[in-house]
Amino acid sequence: MITLACGYKGGEIVPSFFVGATFGAVVDGLLHLPAGFGAAIGLISVFCGAVNCPLASIILSVELFGAEYLPLFGLSCAISYTLSGYFGLYGTQKILYSKIKTTVYQPVYALKTAGI
Repeated sequence: MITLACGYKGGEIVPSFFVGATFGAVVDGLLHLPAGFGAAIGLISVFCGAVNCPLASIILSVELFGAEYLPLFGLSCAISYTLSGYFGLYGTQKILYSKIKTTVYQPVYALKTAGI
């Protein structure tokens, strides 16, 4: 509270880490999984969905939690990236390819500037 009162927001990434780890810890309790594992999967999945960078998210998961669960981290990143849509945490990031289809994704603003 003191940090927020002084005007510091805390950034964009750390709050997404907290939300993801908290969600993972809650859900793994319902699935009877180890708390640390659920928090790790939740943290990486929310981070991947927020920044739309699955490769960076997988590398981060290995750096933070080790390579023991690398296939599961990769699977969670693939699902999160696919379901996150075409807008992320950073407004200037442009996703040019469809996440589901094999065709090129044409954003609305690109069509408007092309005169279509």
